[in-house]
Amino acid sequence: MFPGTGRTSLKRHTLVSSSLDQNNRAIRVLPEARREKAMATVDARPIIASGDEPFETIMAAAGALDDGEELVILAPFEPVPLEGVLSSQGFSYEAEDLGGGDWRVTFRRPS
Repeated sequence: MFPGTGRTSLKRHTLVSSSLDQNNRAIRVLPEARREKAMATVDARPIIASGDEPFETIMAAAGALDDGEELVILAPFEPVPLEGVLSSQGFSYEAEDLGGGDWRVTFRRPS
């Protein structure tokens, strides 16, 4: 458990680009710092609980983002397939285990 958070695990995935320095050594170029507020949120938990599929809702929300904006997904599990789909479209993401089976995944459209 992380002190003061009540969380047992924290999983972060931030895609970074790399390039070579003058000595042909790989260097990482980190993305710009995250903003404090998300631009859109989709709580997929009630959608899934009702037996429906949230994929179209999530993709519509992702498609409406401007460069540099974020989309927060709340889900009753880590949405690994969604992480793959949006990563392939250039999004970076951070996945956080909230406990009790709930996850928060923040996707960021590149600037």
